[in-house]
Amino acid sequence: MKQVNLIGVDVDSEELVCAMQRAGERQPLARFANTAAGHKKFIWWATNGGHAARVCLEATGIYSLEFALALHHAKKMEVMVVNPRAIKDFVRACMQRAKTDAVDAGGILDYLERMPFGAWQPPAPEVLELQAINRRIVQLNTELTREKNRRHASEFAGASADAIAHDIEVNIHHLERRIVRMQDSGLQLVRRVPALAAKLAHLVSAKGIAENSAMRLLGELRCSQTISPPRSGWPMPGAIRAPTNRVPRSIGRGASAKSATATCAPRSTCPPWWPFNTTPTSKRSTTNS
Repeated sequence: MKQVNLIGVDVDSEELVCAMQRAGERQPLARFANTAAGHKKFIWWATNGGHAARVCLEATGIYSLEFALALHHAKKMEVMVVNPRAIKDFVRACMQRAKTDAVDAGGILDYLERMPFGAWQPPAPEVLELQAINRRIVQLNTELTREKNRRHASEFAGASADAIAHDIEVNIHHLERRIVRMQDSGLQLVRRVPALAAKLAHLVSAKGIAENSAMRLLGELRCSQTISPPRSGWPMPGAIRAPTNRVPRSIGRGASAKSATATCAPRSTCPPWWPFNTTPTSKRSTTNS
């Protein structure tokens, strides 16, 4: 069996802190710059000796995206990008409370060792472009709100702030035109891609969702490939909790408690892979068996 190096990476804006397990033994921490050159050095270090490598890292937006793309395209490399909340809850469940880069990298490596591995699939290039357009629109809207707040404040400054008020008004119109231009660019991109155009039509058919909101949903909530979850043992990270027939304490006893129990979700609403049987077994049936 070929040796596979397991690596947990804590990603920040400037640095990659890496914890590796090679041949069952933990290696000293390694650090690389979060740049294109640093990514190449990391890939050489991870696959040194011709070994394959599995890498786990948290999704940290723009700081992790380019690194994850570099790993995805590298030979002998597999990468799993995990929701930071899943890592946080896993580390807390392991009774680890310290918070340093080294501890975080070790916790990510522990997660990689114990949890099911799901290879990350990068978004399509047009989705990445749409994400960039959407985030630019958010930035422009933030600046537009700031300028409108400044305009409101300038109204109380009197004639001494007329020049400033005029300049703010000009900038507001300029920002509004830029926002409209970016929205048009995003919609044109969506309509050029048949799959995105079809999803856009489905979204806008719902009441309350306009084209601009649908465009943001398409960029941020893209459909990813489904990873087959385990059949037994740990449930998938972030999975919906199994329904329970226990009555909340706030309801109390009596008729209200009975009605609350009757309204609890049945087991049929559990995910099909849920490993625990939540159907209550009565004492009578247990005795007869």
